[in-house]
Amino acid sequence: LTKVIGFIPRSMGYQYAARQMVKQGRGGRIIGASSIAGKEGQPLQSAYCASKFAVRGLTQSVGKHTVPFNHLVHEIAQ
Repeated sequence: LTKVIGFIPRSMGYQYAARQMVKQGRGGRIIGASSIAGKEGQPLQSAYCASKFAVRGLTQSVGKHTVPFNHLVHEIAQ
């Protein structure tokens, strides 16, 4: 449950940032921080890895959705 709770605020943050950038009409960038666990599963960390995979998917989806507005959305894996 705590991993899902961490995902929801990020989703809301992306939403807020994208809406604000559309209002401003200048494009922009959204950069999300994640973990290498979002690219490769790790033993005994299934919930953590699943939440990071979800963040990666969210970032990719938001990036594709906001292309018409001249927004770039990227993820940094720490």
